[in-house]
Amino acid sequence: MNIAIKFFLVSFLFAIVTGITGQDVSFFKEDITFKIEGEYFYVNGIYYLSCSQNSDSSIALFYPFPTDSIHSKPDSLYIFNLNTGEEITDYLQHDHGLLFHIGLDSVTAILVSYRQQFKFREMRYILTTTQYWGKPLEEATFKLILNSNIRIRSFSYQPDSCGIFGETIVYYWEKKNFMPLEDMIFTLD
Repeated sequence: MNIAIKFFLVSFLFAIVTGITGQDVSFFKEDITFKIEGEYFYVNGIYYLSCSQNSDSSIALFYPFPTDSIHSKPDSLYIFNLNTGEEITDYLQHDHGLLFHIGLDSVTAILVSYRQQFKFREMRYILTTTQYWGKPLEEATFKLILNSNIRIRSFSYQPDSCGIFGETIVYYWEKKNFMPLEDMIFTLD
């Protein structure tokens, strides 16, 4: 079963079980920093959700990972609720992602960090599941940090800008009203 179907089924079933269907929850913003170092791809993301009901509201979220012949399972996983200042340690991890439950405020910020060993010269961050929220992200910002001796052959989205800081290169993307049609993919030379 592909990841999109799993995401839909898990989210739909949880919504029915917990009564979340009556809430207006939206995923409206993300701020992601990627880093390529050695044989690892690091992801550090802050995700913003808004909820029209801010008393005792909660939701289960499915966070997808690319795991296939090119991408290993993530390790060093860390999930943190920035609103409450608490680490989220109660989650279910399986081959294509993880499922965790979170309480919602009117605006909730969640930090998810992990690293993934890449087996070939391609790194992928899944963006297309944004479509299942039914509306574009109001704002999405991305940064890719790497050593200047690493060359990128191709980007699925061309960077908006690039900065060089000594031996470090940082690529930047800033998107408004962003409904991704493809994942963020970096291919190395």
